[in-house]
Amino acid sequence: MHLARQPDDLTSHTRRILIAWQLGDGDATYGALVDLFIVLAERGVGLKSAMLSQTALQLDPPQRRFLASHLASGVRADENVQPPASRSVLTRGLVGMTTPAL
Repeated sequence: MHLARQPDDLTSHTRRILIAWQLGDGDATYGALVDLFIVLAERGVGLKSAMLSQTALQLDPPQRRFLASHLASGVRADENVQPPASRSVLTRGLVGMTTPAL
């Protein structure tokens, strides 16, 4: 919850990613990466890329694709994250479509 209170703490984000990766917890790793991508937005492409590269084998292919497609833009907290990042502390939990179905 520290990161929910102090989201700009990049050291803690990096530490969280690496701990989840070392524990072999793919869902926690993905959630931590999504949070880093939210905080950095368009900035920090090098850090986002390095963290994704280091942890990529622990992520499911759809998770890797989602993050790789957001390296430059980052992720918005209110964005529809697919696949969902249940272990993220910064997403607003949007799941599904953001526009009404016709």
